[in-house]
Amino acid sequence: PYTSTVLESIRQEHPGAVIGAITNGRGNPLEMPSVASYFDFCVSGEDDGVFPRRKPDKGIYEAAVRTYNAMQGGSIIQENDIGFNWIHVGDDLANDVGASAACG
Repeated sequence: PYTSTVLESIRQEHPGAVIGAITNGRGNPLEMPSVASYFDFCVSGEDDGVFPRRKPDKGIYEAAVRTYNAMQGGSIIQENDIGFNWIHVGDDLANDVGASAACG
């Protein structure tokens, strides 16, 4: 029930943050009027180039990084980049937390 409130707080407190959705489903927040303005991209496990590498496979997270890099004009995220933080919030311990942690 607090999704919009939390996303609005992130936008206000971190105006340079890029917010993306990583989902195994077909629900795309960019197509949901109540939250669309908070998201910059969405990667789905159903997308071409991702399927069948859905969560918990790290392929979907790699696709999200490629999407982010493309949004940034091709500048590549470097491991241990001090100016960059990737935060993943999920609702499933194995598919979200464990899978994203395995990516580094």
